[in-house]
Amino acid sequence: MDSMYHLLSVLERSSASAVLATIVRVDGSSYRKAGTSALFLEDGTQMGTLSAGCVDHDAAARVSAILDGGVSQCAAYDLRSEDDLSWGKGSGCNGTIHVLFEPVDSEFRQHLLQAKTYLDRRCQVTLIRELSANGVVVRYAFVIEGKRAFGSWREAIPEVAEEWSLRIPPFHQDGALLDISLDTNGERHSLFAQTLWPKARLVLLGAGPDARPLAMFAAKAGFSVTVCDWREAYASFDYFPDADAVHVGNLTNVVNQLELGCLDAAVVMTHSFKTDKELLSKLLPIRLLYLGILGQRVRTQRLLHGDPLPDWLHAPVGLPIGADGPSEIAVSIVAELIRVIRGNCTWSVGSHG
Repeated sequence: MDSMYHLLSVLERSSASAVLATIVRVDGSSYRKAGTSALFLEDGTQMGTLSAGCVDHDAAARVSAILDGGVSQCAAYDLRSEDDLSWGKGSGCNGTIHVLFEPVDSEFRQHLLQAKTYLDRRCQVTLIRELSANGVVVRYAFVIEGKRAFGSWREAIPEVAEEWSLRIPPFHQDGALLDISLDTNGERHSLFAQTLWPKARLVLLGAGPDARPLAMFAAKAGFSVTVCDWREAYASFDYFPDADAVHVGNLTNVVNQLELGCLDAAVVMTHSFKTDKELLSKLLPIRLLYLGILGQRVRTQRLLHGDPLPDWLHAPVGLPIGADGPSEIAVSIVAELIRVIRGNCTWSVGSHG
């Protein structure tokens, strides 16, 4: 999953000059939506994509001039035509995208990396930009928990911008030109809001052999993976090299220590009826992004004392694609996680909270 967190991680490791490109408006339909960003380094490295490829080549060609000029600018790409001489390159896109190019100077870099420190603390961050009529960034503010925290915007930002930052569901990376205009020095300016999210955390409760492909696929899909088990021989980075964290101990105690919340997904896969039962009693009251349990539906009903399964509990876990074996089941689980995060179905526990 492309995310600003990934781009900021690259920026953190590099001292090269860079340009941040962000889609700020889409007229019609396009491959990527408003709020999508890509990072272009002066050495030609590109992280993230703005299109199916048709726009990115031109965007990369602009980097040197933007760095030399030191001023942000907007460019419009009409993707509606299907001939090979147009931006659409026969891709069949049916819209025009407007891309904001921002040189990452020392101050902007500092603020972007400051935003990453909040993302590392698993906080939502919203970036509010004031744009002039010709697409120049006049000032910007990073908003944490609905309040301006830092940036070049010294005054209070409009209340609508703070409210917008609180209405976005977890991990929706939409950006939006807000329904407000500012009169700055006789010019009408607009506001563009963009949400930044930490990496979605997937907690695997159980480190058996079937958890290994799930950890690998989830990490490749962009999740921060945490593996937990009471058996030290199973819970090891030797078996889970793609995991960000491995915990060994009583699993109910581990759940308490992790302080799970609405930015976290969990899959219960211990293969122990008693342990699964204890974990479900602990996890069900938490407002998780996603909660799934491995095993047949009738087994889960037994875990819940025969009570009907809540419709937000993913049991059996994963999309019903006829998966067979650990690797295919892992694919089905990661696909279901992505579907939940992208908003094609309700939160796992949010619907009952």
